[in-house]
Amino acid sequence: MSSEQTAYEIFVSYARKDDVPVAGQEQGWVAALHEQILADHRRFSTEPLRIFRDRQEIRDMDDWRHRILGALRSSKILLVCLSPGYARSEYCRWEWEEYGRRQAHRRIGGDSVAAIYFAELPSATPAEIAAWLTAVQRGNFTDMRPWFPEGARALQREDVQKRMAALGQSLWERIDRARRAEKAPGNLRRQTPYFVGRREELRRLHEQLATGAVGLVTAVHGLGGQGKTELAVTYGHAYAHAYPAGLWLLGAEGKKELLPLVGELAFAPELGCEPSERERADGNLLGRAVLAELGRRAAAAKEAGGGSAALLILDNVSEPALLSQAELAKLPCADFLRMVATTRLGSAQLGASGSSLAFVEVGSLGEEDALALIRERQPPRDSAGGEPGFASPAEETAAREIVAELGGLTLAVEQVAVYLGLHPEVAPSAYLAGLRRRGLASTDRHAAEAGASMQHQQKQLSLVLEATLAPLSPAGRTALAFAARLPPDFVPWPWLRDLTVARHPELARHEPDEPDPWLTLRREIEGLRLLTPGDLPEIGRMHRLVAAHLADTSDAAQFERDAAKHVAARAWAVYRAQRLDAPWELDALLAALPRLLGVLGHESWQGDAANAAVSLSDKVVTYRNLPSARALLDLAHLVLEQRAGSDASNASWQRDLSVSHNKVGDVQLGQGDLAGALASYRKTLGISERLAGSDASN
Repeated sequence: MSSEQTAYEIFVSYARKDDVPVAGQEQGWVAALHEQILADHRRFSTEPLRIFRDRQEIRDMDDWRHRILGALRSSKILLVCLSPGYARSEYCRWEWEEYGRRQAHRRIGGDSVAAIYFAELPSATPAEIAAWLTAVQRGNFTDMRPWFPEGARALQREDVQKRMAALGQSLWERIDRARRAEKAPGNLRRQTPYFVGRREELRRLHEQLATGAVGLVTAVHGLGGQGKTELAVTYGHAYAHAYPAGLWLLGAEGKKELLPLVGELAFAPELGCEPSERERADGNLLGRAVLAELGRRAAAAKEAGGGSAALLILDNVSEPALLSQAELAKLPCADFLRMVATTRLGSAQLGASGSSLAFVEVGSLGEEDALALIRERQPPRDSAGGEPGFASPAEETAAREIVAELGGLTLAVEQVAVYLGLHPEVAPSAYLAGLRRRGLASTDRHAAEAGASMQHQQKQLSLVLEATLAPLSPAGRTALAFAARLPPDFVPWPWLRDLTVARHPELARHEPDEPDPWLTLRREIEGLRLLTPGDLPEIGRMHRLVAAHLADTSDAAQFERDAAKHVAARAWAVYRAQRLDAPWELDALLAALPRLLGVLGHESWQGDAANAAVSLSDKVVTYRNLPSARALLDLAHLVLEQRAGSDASNASWQRDLSVSHNKVGDVQLGQGDLAGALASYRKTLGISERLAGSDASN
């Protein structure tokens, strides 16, 4: 099996001269070290321990990189053998940098590098080399300097074996953490395989969560398009070993109360929670029930000897009230709970002075990390087809200029990388020239004010997105235009198909032995990463900045009407169904309907959407909870009140309003609000009496 196919747990990085045997000995230090680590592991476990140590002679830099790249990227731990030869090796430094870019994928946090100190490092080195070596030595290392001149035979000494046993234990603890991390429960979606860099942000985020006060909420914030959510998701997976009670993601946009938001996890299949009727009726009780379940899981994990925490990620917090001291005070004073909130809000808006909030800012990608993002999507350049790369140094320089022009805006750089990867016939230099023709001006030549900088970044992203969209068929643009009008974290592919086929019926026609045109279109859209996979096969996700760009079309109003009518039609269909065959669709409706009802207007579809929401509330009560039904009814009620007005002659809307009052009363009764229910029922009766008085024959 090749190194690209095998998943390794330890990658040994060393200078080849340090493995040359001392006179009279058969093995060099590195070979003997390899055997010693394996022997130590076999004393405690029968599970295989996969170690990669390159044994072949290096013919040239390109040949070496192509052979070991897969092993380097799959390994959980980088074991560095420090020596003067290591410090001078261009190959060793490349291994360190390449491993560091992908460190967040190790599921072992920031503790994935181990070092053995073979021989004293040179005191006089260039600043760049010195910084690298300082980073290598930042953690604990096993010191073998006194015995290294003796050769591999020194490993038989009792004092050396004690150090090797300590190293073996340290390696085992890290590997065990990585294995446990793979089993962490939760509803956290998978991370993107192309996440690079952000080592400092990940380290600071973990420090805030691991060493902060009980109840600390770390707010990851920054401008849109920089990767806040992806950072939080990657953090969860990278440090999953610390959260055996689960990794849980909650959409927080528009939410103002913490406990009801946490209570939404009660309906996540991964939690396996069965709330009582009383808990379903009260969002605060439901939230406490979820927290109690997480507490039980944490206690069980602690008793088993592992970590004892649960991680909650509140994604896209838009309302300062959600993270106010009044809301945070409702959380239990227990050390099992860790929370991360992603938000564009800053400390001034959240009033974080003296609070339980700590901020980790997410800025632009560093130049080398952004360049790596583009490089990794380039075609393979080696004979084995294993390593992507630029066609020439000139093209790498052009890619570097693209990064500089975009100011490291993560979303824009990723879109460029995807486009160039899907169109290998377009060289980075040609793409750069095209952007400049269309008016791209680099950020360092732009105004420094925050507002102007944000507008400039949006212009840059628009230019990049237009280049990405250019090859798309009209049907593809139609699908994306509809997707931009649905909840960004909950875009149902079945809805998109229905909406797109209505305008492009050819997508529904194909012979049995031909590929499905709709599935082909879906693959094309996902390949461009304009819609990315969600938690379920039926659901896609769209970045909010991408949605904002795609929603700006010449016939935007018609797209809005068609999407709204379809959502309302699906609400009626779910309401009429005997049973809930697709639970995801109810969640999609609970996300989509508030967006339609939240802005009052006189669009013809709004009234139908409101009536659909009122009827759907029965299904929400049955399959979700009363607070969710009440929130939906409240929004629908506002629309119906506007339609009905105070004129009894407007009989149809008055009747619909009376039904709404009646449904609200039913929910209030279920929540124990008897006075509120009585008031709602009286309003229903009052409308009925007025309608009967104006037209007794109705």
